[in-house]
Amino acid sequence: MGSDISRPAVANVHVLSDFRLRVEFDNGETRIFDAKSYIQRHKLKMLKSVGYFALAFPNVRAVEWPRGETINLEALYDGSVAIAED
Repeated sequence: MGSDISRPAVANVHVLSDFRLRVEFDNGETRIFDAKSYIQRHKLKMLKSVGYFALAFPNVRAVEWPRGETINLEALYDGSVAIAED
């Protein structure tokens, strides 16, 4: 298991089209996480529903859904792409 020590905490999450997440971290950084392949790899069947995927909410160390599905901080940060803010 990887260490979260050098990764900033999740501050907020916005659900985008095509199973992507715009994740805001507590260091001011904003990154885009494409969840499609993650959902497939981890067999998170409930997240394949667009309506259910839209229920994502932030947790300091993850993005979560109402029935307990999570994408952890390591996957979110390391698997996302930084975006420039205007």
